[in-house]
Amino acid sequence: MEARTAETHRPRKRRWIQPATQPTKTAAESRQVSMSEAQIVVRWLNEARGSAHAHVLEIRKQLEDFHAGLARFREVDAKNPVTVALLTKTRPVPDAAYTAKYQREYRRLEKEITAINKALKRYAFRPAIGYVITSDARGGGLVPDVDKRTFKLSFGDWELVGADAALALVRLFLKGELQRVQLCEMCKQRWVDRAKSHYKFCSGECREGYYAEAPGYAKRKADNQARYREHKKRAEVAGLA
Repeated sequence: MEARTAETHRPRKRRWIQPATQPTKTAAESRQVSMSEAQIVVRWLNEARGSAHAHVLEIRKQLEDFHAGLARFREVDAKNPVTVALLTKTRPVPDAAYTAKYQREYRRLEKEITAINKALKRYAFRPAIGYVITSDARGGGLVPDVDKRTFKLSFGDWELVGADAALALVRLFLKGELQRVQLCEMCKQRWVDRAKSHYKFCSGECREGYYAEAPGYAKRKADNQARYREHKKRAEVAGLA
């Protein structure tokens, strides 16, 4: 009876990938279980295929374009006579041409928001929590509603669906971290989580290939090899002394 109870409360693997906690494990082991929003998106874009992949990719592009549009709108708003008047505590100077430009930019942003929400409308979420008694694993958050036809991406003990990646993109956008999901600077085919500025490549091969094409690479590599051999020779001599 106790075993059946544990199974009853066992959460579906894919549901708790993002907020999962494993208090009985070490910190390093817990990091292996959970994934950041950027890692979820990168994993999905690199491994999913078909319309499910294309839809998530389109949402990323829409959010990226909207982010750029917001920056342009802020530049326009900074010159808005009303905004300037509020900052300088003066009376606003009417400017019909500027007002028309401001309204055009504002309406464009509204259309982009509508398009993004329309793309996200295909996904349905609900709040839920889960607990596995045997391993003391807990999780909770917004859970996508999926059917049997939904494309699932499996890796290890976990599963992802397009809704997971879409929600992760929205969260990245809201935190101002959408730029973390970028294409590899070498192959331009696979995606990378640029958690740090030097994370630019999807593999060691792409990293080597990128720097191999840089000017002076052959000479720098030869110099490094020469210094390595010299250092090794000195260490051997010191060891015999």
